[in-house]
Amino acid sequence: MADLTAGGVPVSRDSAGVLREQIVSAGDSATAMLSPTEFTPEQAAMARLPLPFRNLIRDPFVPGISAAGVTTAYPTDLLQWMADKGVSSFRIINPNACYIRFRGATGTGDVIKEGEGRLMAPGAVECFSTQNPTFLSVMAVARPSFPIPADLVPVELNYGIGG
Repeated sequence: MADLTAGGVPVSRDSAGVLREQIVSAGDSATAMLSPTEFTPEQAAMARLPLPFRNLIRDPFVPGISAAGVTTAYPTDLLQWMADKGVSSFRIINPNACYIRFRGATGTGDVIKEGEGRLMAPGAVECFSTQNPTFLSVMAVARPSFPIPADLVPVELNYGIGG
């Protein structure tokens, strides 16, 4: 079987078929992940640590949210940056006091509905692998003891590798 890489990082498939970063040795993985011209020596040293998620994005992607569901397009420059960096995962933060559902979408008319996508608890922070969608659909959902508040705070997504 051929060696696999994502953004220059060695990866292999786990028992579920998901691509996972291969840590060969501390020196090998840092070189593959971080270009010395793009990162400080301190950031390069951090890359040598076997972290489960490495954030590569400077500012988070902040899609819209509503109780009816809303779909937000990723900025073209962010999509290109993610493709160039070989982004393989994301961390999502739900700062709301209610549950949310989210999933990738095919366009602005592709709006998430109850029972679709991933359900995320209030205040949760989770990491997932990404299929690099071009749109993201998010909705607030009510659950017993967790009504939808009048003011919803947008979720934040950070993209990187590992996870």
